[in-house]
Amino acid sequence: MRIKADWDSYLHEIRTRQFNAVFDRCPQGAFAHVLELGAGDGFLSTLLADYCVDLISTDLNDRRLSRQDCGGISYQICDAEALGQRFEEKSFDLIFSSNLLEHLPDVDRALCGIHRVLKDDGITIHLLPNRNWKLVTVLLHIPNKMAKFIDRVLSGRIFQISRVRKPHRQPSTRNNPKLGPKRRRRFFLAKLLLPRIHGVAGNTLSEFIAFGKTRWIRQFGRCGFKILDVRSLGFSSGYGFGCNRLRKLMERLDIHTSCAYIACKAGRESNYAEYFQP
Repeated sequence: MRIKADWDSYLHEIRTRQFNAVFDRCPQGAFAHVLELGAGDGFLSTLLADYCVDLISTDLNDRRLSRQDCGGISYQICDAEALGQRFEEKSFDLIFSSNLLEHLPDVDRALCGIHRVLKDDGITIHLLPNRNWKLVTVLLHIPNKMAKFIDRVLSGRIFQISRVRKPHRQPSTRNNPKLGPKRRRRFFLAKLLLPRIHGVAGNTLSEFIAFGKTRWIRQFGRCGFKILDVRSLGFSSGYGFGCNRLRKLMERLDIHTSCAYIACKAGRESNYAEYFQP
């Protein structure tokens, strides 16, 4: 018996809902050449493959993408901030990422690279957490700790007093290798009351501000993009709490924790815009 859901199953369910909310009107096979950035465990790659002829799925972490090419998907190790030099100019009809941009130290460099390798009539889609997500993770930080403790009690692991120290992980095995080791928080109360920083911001407040819609729209515009739509993608706790009734209630109240930014090159018209119009 557990309070919290299995994390991988929970995360894949959320990602599936988010993906379907974006591609609900897009026909399968609509795109010829697609680039996915920050593919992680490759789950979304399998969904994205239905909408394209050729998919290049990339991640910086070589351990996470150690797999064989299959089913129209080729896997490559690629730094999202350096993709402008990695691929030919105007190569892709669609460039997609999920929960990546907030982790990049130099987002402008990545977006300018996307602009370079995206075809003039192409489209780019990026799924990102918003300020509601950050607020929810702060509010549920202590309940999450309590739930983890109860799960340990129910599983009998609470009586495991000794703990084997894990060896220091090499940068290539971490979720975001570019950030190096996580910084230790100086104050005990901060560790007790606040979750760790999710992206590259210096503290909880600056991250809350950074996740704002206006900030991202300006950043896309600064790098040569026109926003076609900012689409709400539903509510989730961020901690593995299922709570489907609460999720549905929040969504009926129009409270969402993530958004999809759908954009094309400024001054250009995308051939695919009709599939993603609000």
